Amino acid sequence: AVTRTFARPDFGSLAPGGTFLEQENEFHAGNPELDPTYAINFDLMIERFYEDVGVLSAGFFYKSISDPIFQGSSIGEFNGNSGVNYLNPQNGDDAWLYGFEFAISKRLDFLPGLLSNMGVMANYTIMDSEMSVPGREDDPGIPRQADSLYNFTVYYDDGAFSTRFAYNFKDKYIEEHGGSKDSDSYYGKYASLDFSASYQVNDEIMVYADMNNLLNEPLIYFLGEENRPLQMEFYGRRAAIGIKYNY
Repeated sequence: AVTRTFARPDFGSLAPGGTFLEQENEFHAGNPELDPTYAINFDLMIERFYEDVGVLSAGFFYKSISDPIFQGSSIGEFNGNSGVNYLNPQNGDDAWLYGFEFAISKRLDFLPGLLSNMGVMANYTIMDSEMSVPGREDDPGIPRQADSLYNFTVYYDDGAFSTRFAYNFKDKYIEEHGGSKDSDSYYGKYASLDFSASYQVNDEIMVYADMNNLLNEPLIYFLGEENRPLQMEFYGRRAAIGIKYNY
């Protein structure tokens, strides 16, 4: 597929005013002069479907982007407060992005006995991107585009009892562009592991258990390098056990 697409700026991004968040020491401003973003997209996808439920796919994508919108960041003063982080949306000059993606979803019915009730679902995407930011000599990556991300799930389901482990990973990515690489803000790489299980006692009653964020990794927001953290968020492990009744 070859397509040409465009995206308008969010209405909030076009607001001529701004908001100062005293607790965060940040000023969020709008930009009424934002232009829409245009892109020419090239996509190639190959898929193989199995007779039983399942699919194997591989794809390549490339995007040539003009006037990409990014969140600019700079330090200044506001109303007597120093070190205020000014955030406002801006247009870059141009950008490109390409990547490969792979996915599989397959029940392992070729295995013997109870193992034939197992299955896997996995996908992997690897990307690279660059954009031209006014006033910078380097070409940083496109915001919110991680270099790699993948998900892997293994499950068992015999119709009555089912269980599932799901692992998710996303590499670090730029959230806001500053005036240089050292002043770009990032979200750090993040991984999570979840578990769920259920047993259908009869047509009306099901017992279930869910456990989330088993790895308990913090979400890190940093400036330039991971040894310069701006914020760390901890969510802890969560679990739920219950009974569902359908009547």
